[in-house]
Amino acid sequence: IVVKLKEGFDEFSKEYRIKSILETYSSFVPFPINLNGERVNKIEALWLKNKNEVSDEEYNEFYKFIAHAPEEPAFRMHFSTDAPLAINALIFTPKENPEKLLSGPVDPGVSLYCKKVLIAEQPKGLLPEWLRFLKGVIDSADLPLNISRESMQDSALVQKINRVITKRFLKSLENEAKNNPADYDEFYGKFSRFIKEGVATDFDHRDTLAKLLRFESTFTEPGKSTDLQGYLDRARDEQKQIF
Repeated sequence: IVVKLKEGFDEFSKEYRIKSILETYSSFVPFPINLNGERVNKIEALWLKNKNEVSDEEYNEFYKFIAHAPEEPAFRMHFSTDAPLAINALIFTPKENPEKLLSGPVDPGVSLYCKKVLIAEQPKGLLPEWLRFLKGVIDSADLPLNISRESMQDSALVQKINRVITKRFLKSLENEAKNNPADYDEFYGKFSRFIKEGVATDFDHRDTLAKLLRFESTFTEPGKSTDLQGYLDRARDEQKQIF
């Protein structure tokens, strides 16, 4: 196949531009793609592997690749399910808040694939708006390959993916808060604005999100926090208000 470029599009003859396109759309194709004798698609589709087959180093390198980040992630969530949809997901929580130094909201960071084929790189509506800080990949074999960006918003399949991933992520945060409170407190100190945004805007998950909120109290050490249930457990029987 010989490809000819229209006048004014010579940037697509540059190696860096071709490499960028190949890495974006063909990184996880199972057969090798070479550019000037060098293989471009070296990263494996880790989300399709069993968790026991993937090392921490492989997870970290995969995260750095998809998130364009120099550091390792804070948490990861890797799972697969066959019901209600066939889903393979590998989701990462960054160590730093991506909006900390920016003036506005960041774009969604979780890409949508179907059988390792990229459907949408930054799809809006795939996850709730308050989860836009997450990075990763969601792959569903049930999605049609020709689904358009416009129809994604109204797709019942995408809405089901939204609910499954959100519930899984909230469960992972609950486990982190229970089993590794110090790590969760560090996460909350950087990402609390997203949890609060979810409480205010996400009616479906508001009750679960509220349990993840943390507050300082007169009964905690300076800089330490408590959840609402912990506060209520310490309250006197006659206390009817939260101070």
